[in-house]
Amino acid sequence: MTYANDVNAIARCTVRLSRNYNMFKFKDGNRDLNYINVNKMEESLKKHGWVTPIVVDNNYYIIDGQHRFQAAKNLGMPIAFIKMSNDFNVEAIRDINNAQEKWNTWDYVKSQADLGNVHFQYVQSLREKFAEVGVKVVEAVINEVTGYKNYLKYYALHPETFEFNEYDYDKVCNSLDYICKVIKTINEAKSTRISTGYKRYIAKAVLFMTTHGVKENELIKKVEKYGSKYKYPGSMLDALENLDEIYNTHRRGELVSFTSMYLAEQGIKRKNKYA
Repeated sequence: MTYANDVNAIARCTVRLSRNYNMFKFKDGNRDLNYINVNKMEESLKKHGWVTPIVVDNNYYIIDGQHRFQAAKNLGMPIAFIKMSNDFNVEAIRDINNAQEKWNTWDYVKSQADLGNVHFQYVQSLREKFAEVGVKVVEAVINEVTGYKNYLKYYALHPETFEFNEYDYDKVCNSLDYICKVIKTINEAKSTRISTGYKRYIAKAVLFMTTHGVKENELIKKVEKYGSKYKYPGSMLDALENLDEIYNTHRRGELVSFTSMYLAEQGIKRKNKYA
C-alpha cells in the first residue's frame, strides 16, 4: 500500500463511540499502564472531552491510546475510537508508541514475559518481588550475579542471547534479600530512606563484599550499630569505602579492606587506610 493509499484509508475511518468496554482488548506484550498518566488523562477528559480517539485494529486490540481508554472507562465515558482494517503485532504497536513516548527497559522485559519467554518471566517476577528496592537495583544485581554486562533492554530486544533460569533466579533472589536487609538496616539506623541512586551503589558494594569473603552476619551487626554514620555515596567506590569503615569499626584482629581488593582488581592505584 502506498503512502497516498494509507492516507486515504485513514481518511475513510469513522470515529465511533461505545460503552462496551469489554469489546476492547489489551495486546499481550504491550507495556503496563502508567497510572500517573491515566490520572492525567482523566483530568484532561473531564475538562476537554475527547480530543484524540483511541485506535484499535480489526480485532479491537488497542493499538494506540490504552491510557485514554482506561481513563474514559474509569470515568464511565463512552470510548471514542477508530477501527483500522488490518491487524498489528506487538512490534508494530511498540514502534507506534515509541514515536510518542519511549518504552523503558521494563516495558521491553514485560513484553517478552507476556509473550511467553520464560527467561524474562523470571526477571519480571524479580521486579515484582523486590519493587521496594527499585528496578535499577534489580537490574544491577542481575547483571553482576549472572555476568551479563549489557543492559536488560538490549537482551529484551535480542532475547535469543539471554538465558536466565531458575538457578539464576535463586542466586539473584538471595543476593537481593541480603542487600534489602543491609539497606533496611541503614535506613533504620539513620531514620531516613535511602534514594534509588544510592541503593544501586550500595547494592554493588554489598555484592562485591559478599563475593570476597565478608562475614554477612557480622556486617549486618556492624550496620545496626554504626549505620547512623553511613555517608550517602556518589559512586560504588564511595559505598564500598563507607561499608569498609563501618565493618572495621572496633574490629578485633586484622582489618579488612574490600576497597583495596576492588581497586586491585580494577588495576587502580589509590591509597587506602586499610591497605
